[in-house]
Amino acid sequence: MPVPTSTCNLPTSLSFPARFVIPQLGNFLEAHIPHMANPHHIAARDDIYEWYTKFPIYENEKHRAAFLQQSRFDVMAALSFPHATEFQLGACLIFYLWSFVVDDIADEGVCQEDTEAFVRLTKICMEVLNDTEGTMKRSNDPYVEMLQDLLARMRTTGSEGMLRRFTQGFNDWSSSQITQSQQRSNGELPRVRKFLTERRNTFGIGMACALIEYTMDIDLPDFIFKDPTVVEMTEAMFDVTIWANDLCSFNKEQAQGDYQNLIPILMQEYRLDLQSAISKLTEMVRQRLDRYYHLKAQLHPIYGGLEISGELVRYLEGLEVANVGVTKWYYQSPRYFRDVDASQGSFVEVELFEHR
Repeated sequence: MPVPTSTCNLPTSLSFPARFVIPQLGNFLEAHIPHMANPHHIAARDDIYEWYTKFPIYENEKHRAAFLQQSRFDVMAALSFPHATEFQLGACLIFYLWSFVVDDIADEGVCQEDTEAFVRLTKICMEVLNDTEGTMKRSNDPYVEMLQDLLARMRTTGSEGMLRRFTQGFNDWSSSQITQSQQRSNGELPRVRKFLTERRNTFGIGMACALIEYTMDIDLPDFIFKDPTVVEMTEAMFDVTIWANDLCSFNKEQAQGDYQNLIPILMQEYRLDLQSAISKLTEMVRQRLDRYYHLKAQLHPIYGGLEISGELVRYLEGLEVANVGVTKWYYQSPRYFRDVDASQGSFVEVELFEHR
C-alpha cells in the first residue's frame, strides 16, 4: 500500500523510453510452483461485492463498478488462497478491497497532501486491531468499518497468534508509510539496500503472512515465526513478489510522478537505462528464488515434534502458492496493464504511460 503524500519530481539523471519489455514473472514462477485457483471464487466474489456496495466510498455506482472491474481483486484472492473455504476467501477479498481502497485515497484522495489525515486513520485502525474482544462501537468511517468487518471474520476461526501477527504487520506497514512519505515529499530516492529492507514493510508482508496462516488454519507457536531460517525464507519468497510488483507497477507509478520503486532506484544507483534495470531486477528475482530453495533444503525437519514440522511444511506451501498467485494477478490486472494482454508468453512489450 502506498504512502499519503504529494509526489516527487523525476530525478534529473533518469529518463524513460517510449516502449520497453518486461519478463512475465508470473508464468516463470508457476513453472517452479504448481498452482490452482480457489473453487469458491465466484460465490465469494458475489457475496463480498454485494457487501461492498453498502460503503459510501464512490461518487456513484459507475465509479464503483469501474474500480472492481479494472482491479479484479477477486481473481487475486482466488489465485493467492486456493485452499481457503468460501468464508475465509471472502475475508481475503475484504482485505484486498480495504487495503487497495486505502491505497487509492493515499495516492489520490484527501490523504495525498494531508499526512496527518493518514496518521489519524491508522491510529483508529490500531485501536480496532487492539480491541481483541470486538467491543468497540461501530465506526462511521467506511474505511474503519471495512476493517471491523474483516476482523470479525478473521476472529471467527483465526488463532490468537495469527491475529497478533496481523496487528503487528499493520503497525509495521503504517509506520513505514510515514518514512516513505518523507522521502517522496523531499524528492529522495533511497539507496538500493535501504529500499529493499523498507519495501517489505511498505508491501505489508506481516499482514500477508497472517492471511496465509488464517486461510490454511495453521496454528504454529511464535518461536517458529522467529526462527532465523524461517524468517529469511519468508523474506526471500516475498522479495520475489515485491520486486515483481515494482516491475509491473512501475509504469503506473511513473505516470503519477511516483519514483519510490525499485526500477528507478536501480537506474540511479547503478547508472542503468530502463531496460538494463529491468534485466537486473529479473536476475535479482532469480537469485532470491534460488536462495529460498537453498534454505528450504537446509531446513531442519523437526521443530519440537512431527506435528509442528508438518504444520511448517503446510505454511511454506501456502507461502509459495500465495506469492505465485499474487504475481500472476499483476499480469492480469488492468490496474497495471492497459489495452494489452500481459498474462501470456514469457515477455510483455509495454508502452510508457503519459505523465499526468
